[in-house]
Amino acid sequence: DPRGLIPRVESEREDVTGRAVVMLGMRFTEPAPHAAEIEKLADRLRYTVVVVDDDALNLEFLTHCLAEEYRVIEYRSAEEALAALEAEQLEVHVVLADHRLPGLTGVELLKRVGRIARYGHVSKVVISAHAEVDDLKMLINDAGLSQFLTKPLRIPELMRAVRSAVDTY
Repeated sequence: DPRGLIPRVESEREDVTGRAVVMLGMRFTEPAPHAAEIEKLADRLRYTVVVVDDDALNLEFLTHCLAEEYRVIEYRSAEEALAALEAEQLEVHVVLADHRLPGLTGVELLKRVGRIARYGHVSKVVISAHAEVDDLKMLINDAGLSQFLTKPLRIPELMRAVRSAVDTY
């Protein structure tokens, strides 16, 4: 296109209604002035998702899926995540945790995150391979859960859930 606009359809990404994402970009022949500063600013403006999972492969999968759209902070345990959230002034929008973590569970983590004043507004999402009705009721009522996902995860389902959680932030 002579105007330099490049349309692109992201076939694996969907918006909240399930439609394919269409993106419009520009091609530059030389680096844009202040590109590094603009990139840093754009990264700061992205929503932040904290991902907590003790399984390295699950953590890598979740981060890979989310990193293009969100700033992702990874933790391997609920205790590690909670300690970091309590100690640091992180701007967090969504906490996504595996339900069955060793030690402190994902449910308990989400409850405790909700009790920290600066994170009381954070959207909470839990992932579980064991979706029992009693657990679901407890999660929704006690932990202030925004979304409940079951394994095995599908990428469109994960992305819809996180986008919905961000929208309710």
